[in-house]
Amino acid sequence: MTAVLATVHTVVLSESWRLRLSTWLGDCSVIPNPVPPVSVSHERDRTSFLLMGRANPMKGQSIAIDAVKRLRADGHDVTLHLTGVRHSEPGIIGHGWVDGNEKERLLSTCGTLLSPSEWEGLSMTIIEAMARGMPVLASPTSEGVFDKAGRIVQRDAQSFATAMKAMLSGGEWHDMSAAGPDESEKFLLENIVPLWGALYDEVAQ
Repeated sequence: MTAVLATVHTVVLSESWRLRLSTWLGDCSVIPNPVPPVSVSHERDRTSFLLMGRANPMKGQSIAIDAVKRLRADGHDVTLHLTGVRHSEPGIIGHGWVDGNEKERLLSTCGTLLSPSEWEGLSMTIIEAMARGMPVLASPTSEGVFDKAGRIVQRDAQSFATAMKAMLSGGEWHDMSAAGPDESEKFLLENIVPLWGALYDEVAQ
């Protein structure tokens, strides 16, 4: 009987996860989630904010809802679009689960993506938004995913409301929108596939 030596090599989604897990798992490779080529849209409604995610408190829907209520109470006519949940009140639309066409419409027309998550591995929604030229406001759990394409915001309603208000004026928003597609290139499928190929070759040797 011929013995077979099993080889295990850990792959993580980001450099920050590599630093966190390498103490327990040893040497790790970093290969992020991929996104396919998409159309870039800089013509967006800056008064519309989008949060995409399943119905789970860790996604921070309550933070986004509270932030929008604060902005509307201050006289800002803003709208929050939520996917994955049903919700309806002035300025807040919960679409429930959406199909691919509706997802694309929201990602291509809303002004800014919100990601007030308690934790994330590597948010697909964030990198999909960046690729489309959609600015991102995210909690510290997404630190390091982007540079100029978004802003890290403390995970509370007032901090998000303040950051969202800044997006309405346009200056910072335009800079983030322009930076997103370039910053997302490292996540494009055509750039991720060779990383897996190289890793398989290395492990096989």
